[in-house]
Amino acid sequence: MSELAEGIKGYLSELRLQNASRHTLRNYASDLAQFLEYFSPPRAEPPAPERIDAILLREWLASLYHSGLDPLSIRRKLAAVRSFFQFMVRERAVAVNPARVLRTPKAPKLLWTNSSGRIRSATWRCSSCYTAAGCASAS
Repeated sequence: MSELAEGIKGYLSELRLQNASRHTLRNYASDLAQFLEYFSPPRAEPPAPERIDAILLREWLASLYHSGLDPLSIRRKLAAVRSFFQFMVRERAVAVNPARVLRTPKAPKLLWTNSSGRIRSATWRCSSCYTAAGCASAS
C-alpha cells in the first residue's frame, strides 16, 4: 500500500476515534478514495504525501471543475483534503498543509419565490420569525 493510501487509512481511523458522524466518514472516505485515484497513475504508485503541493492540488481542483461537479461537492472534497493534510502535519508525515492556500469555491446563491411571486435569496430571513424560504409573512 502506498504512503498516501496509508495516510488516508490512518486519517479515517482517527475520524472514527473522534466519533465523526457516519455521514462524514462515508463522504470523506469516498472523497479521499477519489483523491487517491486521481493521483494514482496506471501501474505506478501515487506520489508520497510530502510531494503533493499546491500546484498539484490546483490541477486536481481543475479536474473536478472540468468534470462538471457541483461547487458544493467540490467544497466538501476540498474540506476533506484540507483536513487530511492537517492530520498529516500533526502526524509529522508532511511539514506543511499544501491545501491551506487553496481558495474554497463559492457556493451558489439559491433563490426561491414567495407566495406573491417575488424572488428571494435563500439567505434572506424573515424579521418576525427568522425563517427563510416558505415563511407565511414573507409575501
